[in-house]
Order: sequence, then structure tokens, then C-alpha cells
Amino acid sequence: GIGPALQMVELRTLMRTRLQRSDDLIGVIEEINGLLCQDLPEEMFISLFLAAIDVSSRRLRHIGAGHRAWVLRADECLQLDATGVVLGLLKPVTFQEVDTPPLRSGDILLINTDGVTEAVSEQKEMFGQQRLHEAVALSRRRSAREILDCIFEAVERFVGATPARDDMTVV
Repeated sequence: GIGPALQMVELRTLMRTRLQRSDDLIGVIEEINGLLCQDLPEEMFISLFLAAIDVSSRRLRHIGAGHRAWVLRADECLQLDATGVVLGLLKPVTFQEVDTPPLRSGDILLINTDGVTEAVSEQKEMFGQQRLHEAVALSRRRSAREILDCIFEAVERFVGATPARDDMTVV
């Protein structure tokens, strides 16, 4: 809807301006949370997964504000848990920044909205995280664009004619 779209524009603007000034993820997210607490209607909130990758050291550090992600490896799946509450509800709150084990060649960072995993089939079954990971595993040697295409094709096949109830975003 228009309201959530405007909130995303505000969040994107806040993120860009704050991250240009600082790479302190905790400071940035806490400042943005305070601003969103002032701006968002009481019933609204934003979940966010913020990550910074140091390519030379293969280090990934993240903050999950009510949102999680995964590092999919050939031999395992690392869940990157939420490290704080959603944005815009509580002030002040403390967020935690977490380092993952060093990334390996071939690792896939997967971030998705719940609209993907909660997509419902005609039999009223949810697509789920396991099916999402399986779609990635089937296409893991392809380009990022092809992996995304494989995911959305798998969701479309699964839901059939059932209309989507939520947005579906995958990074």
C-alpha cells in the first residue's frame, strides 16, 4: 500500500544518509529507530536486516532488527538471527552487531521477506523456509539473477492460483 511504500522511502533515505557518514551499524540503527519512533503510526513497525561485508577479510557483520537471514553453504546453513527488536516501536532499545564465521567462496547470503515463506498453496500449506533453501540449493551454481528466478518460479508453482497475501522480496 501507499503507507508502507512511503515508510520504505523514508527508511531508505535515512539509511543512505546515515551510512554515508558512519559505518557504525549499531549507532546508525539506533539513531534511525529513534527517528522512526517519532514518525511511524503506533501500529506500524519495520523489520530490517542490515549487513556490512568486508570483501578483503570475507567478514560479514550484521544487525537483525526483527529480521533474520541465512548464509547457505554447500555443506550447511547458517542462520543469522535477529539481534534486536523491529524498528519504530520502542525507544530506546539496544541492538547487537554480530560477526559470522568468514565467508567462503560459493556462500550465498539469503535475505527474504515473510511473504515468500508464508505464501500459501491451494491446500493451505505454507511455502516455508525449507522449500526456499531447497530452491536455492537447486540453482546455487547459477548467477544471482537465475537463483532469484528459480526461487520465484518455485513459489509460483507451489501456490498455484492462490493470490499473494503479502509482498515477496528476496536478496
